[in-house]
Amino acid sequence: METSSTKPKLLGASITSTSEGIDRISYLPDEILHNVLSSLYIFDVVQLSILSKRWNYICRAMPYLHFDIIRFGNERVAIFRWIRVITKRNVQELVLSFRLAEPFELPYCVATCESLRVLKLQLSGDMLKLPNHLGFCQLQLLHLLEVELSNEHLMSCLFSTCPLLEKLILGDCTFGTMTVLDIASTSLVYVYIVNYANNGLSYSNCNVKISCPNLKVLKYGAPMAKDIIIENLFPIEVVHVFFFDVRNPLKEIGMLTYKMIKNVPSTSALKLCMVSVRGVYRMAHEVRNSPVMFYKLKSLKLTVGIDEACMQAMILLLKHSPNLEVLNLFSDENFGWDENWKLHDPSESIVCLKSHLKMIQLTGFKYEENEMELLRFFLKNARVLEKLIIVWADFADISKKASEVVLEYPKTSSHTVVTFLDVNPKPKRFYRHNII
Repeated sequence: METSSTKPKLLGASITSTSEGIDRISYLPDEILHNVLSSLYIFDVVQLSILSKRWNYICRAMPYLHFDIIRFGNERVAIFRWIRVITKRNVQELVLSFRLAEPFELPYCVATCESLRVLKLQLSGDMLKLPNHLGFCQLQLLHLLEVELSNEHLMSCLFSTCPLLEKLILGDCTFGTMTVLDIASTSLVYVYIVNYANNGLSYSNCNVKISCPNLKVLKYGAPMAKDIIIENLFPIEVVHVFFFDVRNPLKEIGMLTYKMIKNVPSTSALKLCMVSVRGVYRMAHEVRNSPVMFYKLKSLKLTVGIDEACMQAMILLLKHSPNLEVLNLFSDENFGWDENWKLHDPSESIVCLKSHLKMIQLTGFKYEENEMELLRFFLKNARVLEKLIIVWADFADISKKASEVVLEYPKTSSHTVVTFLDVNPKPKRFYRHNII
């Protein structure tokens, strides 16, 4: 029991008590106290442990330990001693962040830790070296951030020898001299490769191979690799493709995009960046005799320019997705199209527009004529449309003008709800059966 005169300050506030001198914070549940203390450095936690038997117990039972190598000075050995200790005490989640300006060798005690379920490692661009023996028998999540991957054989072993690994995130990682990044695992269900910070030099010299028969989510948001090989993705549900810092010819981009989506025909959600959409358009004539049919695709998200290239690619994808229910278009830039080009040949049937497409969202619209033409197209042809959302890029007063476009086409489903969003946080909604 402690009085107010002996209570330390915790997180900037004194430990409160009642008039009887009861320490109310000390009587909080262990989980809450552990959550609060997890934001403190280990030295601060140790200091709190001397307050009382209760606080000693709380600190000794901490499931989270927060170290700061700067406060250790150059005594890096002290950090690795702590790491060795916690790996022997059934640690389940380990987050390591180093800025060494030299290669970092993963401690053997970590690489063979049988209790570890989550490993997050940030190296600020330094090279990662792995020991020859790996023993992550319980690892479920591996997150590598700003890591230079060095040994392709050991990296392949890292992914394939973790029997319970479900989630892999490679954030702002580079491949160094590696010629292939081989991600092969029977347990992985989620793979995310993202790199918006670094240039594509290390990617252009490396092949990315993904062979995961139980994978459900694949997200690639990085520079184009030399080649991206996808195999055995039978149950895939979500595929995102975003090529960043692209300097390749459109035909090359189109070939790679087509090859990727050709190997994931069972996906239910597909998202493509504008350069990959333009690549699909560039390849459209060459693959016309061997189209990819997405019979299970329910949601399609495209970043586009409202121009002939992107719109023809969009039409092509709509034709090959007969059961599509949701279409989301983000207008990035507009170039217009030739006045002699038509958005769609009425003689060609688009099955999803007639029977399945229920929701369309058009984001970044600027009230340009080619955008209005696209809006008219959807209002005229989407026969079972239930919700149309238009998010304007700029001015709020545009939506009143746009509502006149809706009035011109009473053939849309009588239950369609049209919503206009702009800088005003309150959306303007028009119910189709009220305006015709």
